[in-house]
Amino acid sequence: SFKFWAGHHVDRGAKLVGTQHGGHYGTGLWSSTEKHEIQIYNKFYTWGWKSETYKNTKLLAAVKLNKAKRVVPKNDGRILLVLNANPRYSYHMYSTVVSSSGMLSYINDQYQFVRKLSKENQKPLLVYPYHEDYKWSQIERWNSEFPEIECSRNGKSILDQINESRLFIGTYNATTYIETFVANFPTIMFWNPDHWELNPSAQPYFDELRKVGILHDTPESAAAMVNEISLDPAFWWNQPKVQRAKNQFCFKFARTSDNWLYEWNETLNSL
Repeated sequence: SFKFWAGHHVDRGAKLVGTQHGGHYGTGLWSSTEKHEIQIYNKFYTWGWKSETYKNTKLLAAVKLNKAKRVVPKNDGRILLVLNANPRYSYHMYSTVVSSSGMLSYINDQYQFVRKLSKENQKPLLVYPYHEDYKWSQIERWNSEFPEIECSRNGKSILDQINESRLFIGTYNATTYIETFVANFPTIMFWNPDHWELNPSAQPYFDELRKVGILHDTPESAAAMVNEISLDPAFWWNQPKVQRAKNQFCFKFARTSDNWLYEWNETLNSL
């Protein structure tokens, strides 16, 4: 009903503005929904990036990310592996794993990551399945493959789970790792670059994450990094070069502000 109401007024001259609601915007090589959203708005507010094609993109502090700032790593917490899931058939045209073959490849990468972890790091591991199962039987698969490793949502939100952990493992290009970046929470990411193709304008920022050991292209490399830093992830994470790469990324793709309400108010009133 809201969309009909909004369309009714836009047809009569009202301005239509919008903002990105999660990650992948501005970083993925292609996204049909991102392109569509930008094109239909008079102004499209991003989390820090600007489109090279469309002049109506403007940066504005990401309201959604402010709640992530309260997350703090727990020194003796768990290692949290957060999963993604997509439907078995192509449903949404953007840079991601496509159809059942892509999803099975993704699942096998997660298994390989766990196999390469040391026994000491497998013990505190918590596998957090995606909120929508899409009939993949995520928990049953993991219980069959690794019966000694917990795979559960525990009825807790992702931020609550992160708050009880010492290290976050991101496995796809979306919102969760952006939230841990904003919280300055120790983070390691890995994904197949052929599945999650990147926008050339974003590539340099991800390259910097690779250089400092945050982003990895293979599960084996990511697991080796976890094995290296797991006893004190915060020590590694707070090194100047790691912080610099993370902060550069946040400035471009995860801009936040303590004065977000005032800035949004001023921006919308100026229209």
